[in-house]
Amino acid sequence: MLAAQDLPDLIVVERRKRSLTVLAGTQLLRLALPAHCQDDPALAQVVDEAAADLNLDGLGDRTSH
Repeated sequence: MLAAQDLPDLIVVERRKRSLTVLAGTQLLRLALPAHCQDDPALAQVVDEAAADLNLDGLGDRTSH
């Protein structure tokens, strides 16, 4: 969603719409990448589009709650 709308950051809000923090796009990418790709960035090249979709689907509707 950030890439599609060319947004650099994501603002995290609470239920009453008060902002809690701002996450940079790079921080969000770290949440979506498997740990082994974070340890060796060269491995990120082996994550194809289908695998990336599976990783993101695994996140589902996660919240910080």
